[in-house]
Order: sequence, then structure tokens, then C-alpha cells
Amino acid sequence: MSEQTREERDPGALRVAFLAMRDSADGQGYYGGVLVADALGKPLEFRCTTEAVRPTKVQRTLYGESLLPCIATELIGAPLLQAVQVRPEVVLVPDQMLLELRPATTYPVLLVERYGEAFEVTDAVEEEAAASEALLRSPQSRFQPVVLRAHPRYAADASEWRGRLAEAFGRMDLMEPFERVKTALEQLEGEREV
Repeated sequence: MSEQTREERDPGALRVAFLAMRDSADGQGYYGGVLVADALGKPLEFRCTTEAVRPTKVQRTLYGESLLPCIATELIGAPLLQAVQVRPEVVLVPDQMLLELRPATTYPVLLVERYGEAFEVTDAVEEEAAASEALLRSPQSRFQPVVLRAHPRYAADASEWRGRLAEAFGRMDLMEPFERVKTALEQLEGEREV
């Protein structure tokens, strides 16, 4: 008799964090949220920034192009991951700048993009990118394929998580929870304005 994995005994046992950001309605700030869900997509915990992170004009000038990645990782992503009580096993993000969370956390962090929407890889970085990427196809083509991309310094994360996330991908679209997070952030912002 073969030993079953935890996911085979309980398909929802895997805990995945879906971390996303969105601009505030006025375009002057940023909100972030993290949804920890099981492998069936059922919410286990949701955390979000309570106020928009609003950089000043001086900060925008001094930080330049490094401002948004700094906000994404240091002011939104890392604090949200530290705040969750239900510890995820892996963190999925829909944006390249959020992938920079990986060096700041012990959790594997993977960028998830629809296949075909992923950025083009040049010949110079093709070998490095191939080592840090994994293509997932949904069983019975239930969902459009996705590409998992790991941080270059943690390239093994993509191959290590490919199998477990492929099982989850058979039950839920790995891109859909990001829409839930962004919609919840928009609804919460609307409630604050009332």
C-alpha cells in the first residue's frame, strides 16, 4: 500500500497565499491584500492594508523607479505575510515586483502569469529563465495554462512547487484568487469613503 501525501488524503490541505496590490481610486496610493486559501480555493484568512500607502512628492522624487518595488515589498508584502495567522506553504504573486519579496521571507514566492502573457525572454537570459520557470497545464484543459516563475536566486522554487501546484490547478484557476483580492480591496476602499 503506497503512502499517500497530505493533499491526496485531504485535497484542500495545501495552504497557498495569493498576494496582490492595486492602486487607490485617486491614483495617489497603493493597497495590498493577501488571501490564504486551501487547494480548493476556499478562503482560510484574508489580510489587507488598512490605509493606502501614499508616498509624498519628495519620496517619489528621491526613490524614482525604486519607489514602487520598495512599497510592494517592504511596506505591503512583507508586513502582510508577517501578519497572517494561517501560515501559507507558498506565496503566489501576479506581478514581477512582488517576486522581490522572496529574499525577504522564508516562504517560496512564485510569480504566476497566464501562458502567452508572460514576458519575452531574450537569448542572453533564456537559460537562467528556463531554470526558474515551470509551465502548468490544467487537467482536461479546464483553465488556461500558467507559467510559474521563481526569483533568480531561488530558481529551484519553481520546480519544487510545480507538482503540488499542478494538483491544485486541477481544482482551481491559480489566477482567479488575485481578482478576488483586488475586488475585496476595491470594496473595502469604497466602504472607507462612505
